[in-house]
Amino acid sequence: MADEHNFEHLPLLLRYQGGARLPRGGKQSPQTRANRNARQAHSAALLAASQSLSTNWRNRRGLRPENEFPTIPQDIPILRQVNPSLDLDVLREKFSFEIVAEQEEGYVIVASEDIELTPFLAMVNEFAVEIHGSATIASVHRLFDDPNQTDRPQRVLSERLFAEWPTIADDQMYMYIVDIGIACTGTQEIPAYPKRGKRDSDADWAKKERDWSQARTDAYTAWDDIKTTRETEIERFVQFYGLRFFTSWMALPSTLPFCRTVLQFDCGFQAGVFEISS
Repeated sequence: MADEHNFEHLPLLLRYQGGARLPRGGKQSPQTRANRNARQAHSAALLAASQSLSTNWRNRRGLRPENEFPTIPQDIPILRQVNPSLDLDVLREKFSFEIVAEQEEGYVIVASEDIELTPFLAMVNEFAVEIHGSATIASVHRLFDDPNQTDRPQRVLSERLFAEWPTIADDQMYMYIVDIGIACTGTQEIPAYPKRGKRDSDADWAKKERDWSQARTDAYTAWDDIKTTRETEIERFVQFYGLRFFTSWMALPSTLPFCRTVLQFDCGFQAGVFEISS
């Protein structure tokens, strides 16, 4: 049986309790300042990496039907490096990125439903010509394309499993029993509880509370819908690769919205991990 843990190697954000995240300072990093002073060069680098990533994912998806692979979810995973002091909610609010996990030194795993990264590239182009409101781009230091899928395992696997990764071959028989964790945050968030203004009537205040309560309900409903959809998607991959569930789906109370299960791999381990982490 896999060791019990809460995916401590993959720090997750607590969306249902507000903007919890790793401790961070408030200063701009030297790289952010350098990007501000080299707007066109920085924009060109992000534009090239984004276009390459989009092209690679389109090609990857296009090859799946002819190889009779199951359809992968619409959202694509992206590894970014940002200013460590950046409020990650900015990535969600401005670019509709789902924040999956935050790691040290400003590395962030996000997911984008838009394979063309349209809102992000629009701001990248604005940043190049100094349009007001585009300064966030300076804090996005790098976007990693990873076309050969060599970097992602280090980001999503535990230290122990990653150490064994080079020795695993898909054409050999193994029995690996591992925890699989699925983030289910989407881009929905519960707003801050409203404050009653000095001039608010009882009716005004009651409406504010009702609106907030509805927004909270909508967020939980959206998270539950995402959870159901992603569980179904994982179950399709499990069936395709001949894997087996060791447990039913479970929620992790400390990292909601997030769910986990335990899978047994008899073979096809690396291929299955790449598919599921997509």
